[in-house]
Amino acid sequence: MEAQTRSSSGWLEPDISPGTLTELCKKLGAKGVQVEELMSADTETLDFISPVFGFTFLVHYTPNKYHKDDMVVVGGDIYFANQLVNNACSTQAILSILLNCDDMLDIGDDLRSFRDSTKEYSPLLKGSAIRDDSNIRSAHNSLAKHQDTVDEAAKSSDTDEDTMFHYVSYVPVSGYIWELDGLKRGPGRIAPLADKSWLDVAGPELQRKMELYSKSRINFTLLAVIKSRELVYEDRLRSKRRLKLAIETKLDTLDTEWRSKCNFDQWEEEFHFTISEIQKQYQSDTMSKPTRDVIEDLAVLGNSPDPSKIEGWSVPSSTPSSLRTKEEQAFQENMAYVAESHDPRLMIDMWLQIQEDCVRLHEAIAQEEEKMTNRQRESSLRHRPYSEFINAFLAKLHQQGHLHRMLSQPFPTE
Repeated sequence: MEAQTRSSSGWLEPDISPGTLTELCKKLGAKGVQVEELMSADTETLDFISPVFGFTFLVHYTPNKYHKDDMVVVGGDIYFANQLVNNACSTQAILSILLNCDDMLDIGDDLRSFRDSTKEYSPLLKGSAIRDDSNIRSAHNSLAKHQDTVDEAAKSSDTDEDTMFHYVSYVPVSGYIWELDGLKRGPGRIAPLADKSWLDVAGPELQRKMELYSKSRINFTLLAVIKSRELVYEDRLRSKRRLKLAIETKLDTLDTEWRSKCNFDQWEEEFHFTISEIQKQYQSDTMSKPTRDVIEDLAVLGNSPDPSKIEGWSVPSSTPSSLRTKEEQAFQENMAYVAESHDPRLMIDMWLQIQEDCVRLHEAIAQEEEKMTNRQRESSLRHRPYSEFINAFLAKLHQQGHLHRMLSQPFPTE
């Protein structure tokens, strides 16, 4: 039954959560992204989750009161498709972000080919192409609730207005923030970026909408499509290591006795002991290979770089400049400071601070790895055919004469 459901030509109702939407991104072919729910769009929150590729609001709405043509701008470089499949609302929202970020992240060969072959289509034809694409439909249906069937997917799309929800996405393209609502005629141009970060412009707009929805008692959820936190933390670890080695090289030229003065060997020993304890705590044997490689790379004692290579060091992340985070900007500034500084005491203080930062990043990677493992486990449990097991279990109890006896007994009370 499950195989027939999954291979159906219909679009099934998906099981929506940040975890399943992250899995959807992977199944669509996008690499290095995840979806997170946000409780706020304030500066602190957005700085913490950056880089962000796009946002999407899940909002309760009433069809007969929906304004379909507000702020519509037709044309431009934005990829916009009309939504033609009711059950594909969440998938359409994710696609609206991924298909406008192909120059910022790896969306995979299939999505890239789909975008290139349909980018000149009208919004309506793009919507038709999404509806008819078997790869997109297969990725969507793989996350469907297990109890859904082909017959359910083919039922009338008429739904009680009180239970209807809709996704609206927001992305930065060609110097503007755009609102992508598949139920409208075209994309909406929200605000120019000018010389600002797109999060600095998007944050107040998102906060305004959240406050408006709350005051109007409209149920909503704000989701962000962001760079994988594991990759973010791994990038930061590499940056810290590069900065640490640059400081060590500079200190070697300023004071050849600095290692003995600051108890270098003791600090390194304590650092690696702490890292090993973190790995044990979070069961590091389940870590992905990239995570293990980063940890092993950072665990090399006394590994100083070739000084001639220091000048060429830059931010290890491939994040485009338009999405560059404050952490990455700080890395460049610190590298420049190290190159110009002649104060050994300040260099040693920076070195000790980096040791502490690396410990926190190791723990953050382990926590993120554990979170993703738990998400996958929860998703697997939600999609198991429990009804088949329950039916078989009850049938066996009945055959053996236990069911009648169990049902005839009074339920225990406290």
